[in-house]
Formats: sequence, C-alpha cells, structure tokens
Amino acid sequence: MRTANFNYIFVLRRKDGGKMDTDDRAFVRGVTGGFNRRTLSDDEKAVIVGSNPRVPDETLQMIRSRFEVEDFSKPANEIQNSNVPANANMNR
Repeated sequence: MRTANFNYIFVLRRKDGGKMDTDDRAFVRGVTGGFNRRTLSDDEKAVIVGSNPRVPDETLQMIRSRFEVEDFSKPANEIQNSNVPANANMNR
C-alpha cells in the first residue's frame, strides 16, 4: 500500500483478533466504496485500505465502531491535493 503512494492508509482488524469473515469483508466494502484499494492480509486477519481523497469522519467512526484501526496515513503537510490525479503524466 505504501508503494502506491496513498495519502490515507488504514489497517483494520477485528476487535477479537479473529479472521475477517464474509460479513466483515462486506461491511468494509460497503463503507469504503470511495477508497482506492482494499487488500486482505495477515492470514485474513486484517484488511488494509488505501485512499487518496480525505476519509470523512463519519466513515472512520463507523469503521472504528466495529474494528481496531491502525492509521498509517501521511502527515498532513505531505498530503497532496486529492483533486489532482496521483502519478499522472501531466504538464502542470
């Protein structure tokens, strides 16, 4: 995820430490529809999500109500304007 240069990266784990089941994965897909990428990791015990646009506070609250969340996002001063395509070959 970090090599994809996302502004926001979160690792989600079940609060009981178990594997992500079908309902967990469906919940993550549902609330992270605007994110750029989701990856199941750590023997199906974690979902890593990456996003370039800012993640709304309401979305983070929903995620935190169900999962433990580790935040590996860039510091605020390093976050690029999300309205500009990342890694695009453009003349600016």
